[in-house]
Amino acid sequence: MKKIMFFLSVALLLLSCEKKLSGPSTVNGVQIVVGDESLTIINGTEEELRFFVVNQETLALITWAPYCLDNGLIIEPDGKETINYEDIYGYSTGCKVVVHWWACHVVDSKLTPGDIQSMVVSTPIK
Repeated sequence: MKKIMFFLSVALLLLSCEKKLSGPSTVNGVQIVVGDESLTIINGTEEELRFFVVNQETLALITWAPYCLDNGLIIEPDGKETINYEDIYGYSTGCKVVVHWWACHVVDSKLTPGDIQSMVVSTPIK
């Protein structure tokens, strides 16, 4: 019985965490549009957000952390950015891409990353 519950829990977790996009998908105000040649991220929140976009398989091989520097992919409130697939770290045709985002908040007079959110999307097979 414990094995069945474990496998059902894992299956539920995988199904709830991964989204295949046939069109735009929105999570907490961030919308991701999968195109033929690029991915468009729309920041529909009231906060400036920082993003890290990476191939899901590559993500397992790297160590990274959120940051609050003035460089990287930063999208203003109600702004959008289009990223060519070839510019995504570790991209390969038809791969799944993880889009991470977070806001930075002032804590003790220093910008500090907030909670990281993410969404998994499938890129088209050419």
